[in-house]
Amino acid sequence: MLAAFPEWFAAPAEDWPVNGLFAGFPDGINHNRLLPAKLESFLHDGNAPVVVITAGSAVASRPSWVDRMVDFSITQGARIVVIGPVSHTDREDKCICRIHFAPFEALLGRVHLIIHHAGIGTMAEAMRAGLPQLLVPMAHDQADNAARLQKLGFGRRIDPITNLADIEAAWHWAFNPNTRKALRETKQKLMAEGDGANRIVEIVLADLGDEASSGRNPFSTAS
Repeated sequence: MLAAFPEWFAAPAEDWPVNGLFAGFPDGINHNRLLPAKLESFLHDGNAPVVVITAGSAVASRPSWVDRMVDFSITQGARIVVIGPVSHTDREDKCICRIHFAPFEALLGRVHLIIHHAGIGTMAEAMRAGLPQLLVPMAHDQADNAARLQKLGFGRRIDPITNLADIEAAWHWAFNPNTRKALRETKQKLMAEGDGANRIVEIVLADLGDEASSGRNPFSTAS
């Protein structure tokens, strides 16, 4: 088993394969990608903190918590980038930019906070950017991801529908200088660990080479 995350993020459970290896988070991304012109213009058009809000790429329609967090963020004086399905009836002005897609590797280093669904890819990119994360898990592995990130002190799980006090506390945590300092240290740690995708390829190719040198067919299912 090859785990596409570092051991400090999720230590082995008792029922995991004993010969598993931790490769780290993949980072095989083109960091020279440009942002859409509309988004680039929005980022240049104000000095208030910018907050990214997204429910991920798998949703067909926008969950209600996204709109709730947009409204809350505006009351805190932030400007908002909403990434996901866009309707022609959606509000869009100097405080809100709505866009279907934006490359996180080009965007997250230029904003102040991300509020998202606790998808593992989004989470890893936000950590690489040293960005605080407020998490609203909805399905699959997201609740587990959120719990792990909160335990590490790199994110806060929130309930945008029923718990305003929780949201306010998480917001203050996100903009606390001590939080920023810890996240910068995590960013440096991930940079030092390198690209998990490259490591996975190296491990697989090395294993195939060992199989070939032994005279065995590496693609055989026979024991």
